[in-house]
Amino acid sequence: MSAASATLEIRGVSRRFGKNTAVSAVDLSIPQGQMVGIIGRSGAGKSTLLRMINRLIDPSQGSIFFDGAEVSALQGSPLRRWQRDCAMIFQQFNLVPRLDVLTNVLLGRLNHRSTLSNLFGIFSRTECAEAVAALERLDIARTALQPAGTLSGGQQQRVAIAR
Repeated sequence: MSAASATLEIRGVSRRFGKNTAVSAVDLSIPQGQMVGIIGRSGAGKSTLLRMINRLIDPSQGSIFFDGAEVSALQGSPLRRWQRDCAMIFQQFNLVPRLDVLTNVLLGRLNHRSTLSNLFGIFSRTECAEAVAALERLDIARTALQPAGTLSGGQQQRVAIAR
């Protein structure tokens, strides 16, 4: 596959933590619309690879491209935009158990808002409506005012997806 036809291209990506190599020289091209599963034993580097694609951690070497743009070189505002658009659902859902479901979903908007609005926890009606719509799409809107800590694992996963 040529680089021009790949939506996501990973070239020689490795990640080391001290003397330990978590990911070693990965080359991968994924065309638009293709669904890919990453499988492997525990500790094989699956989550590390995904974190590098999302740029939550940087590769020790190699490059990551999306639609021809080098994601591994992004900084500042373009990096935050990539992380927002790339989105990752973690193995741990990182919900705040004592906060209601709606607030947990709204917390996903923090990266899009001013520091002052975040400090006071003020969300617009539009943001609230978008959060409720996301919960409705995942058939979990009925739990919007329920504390996130009272939900089942599957429900918590859907809240994390809505966020």
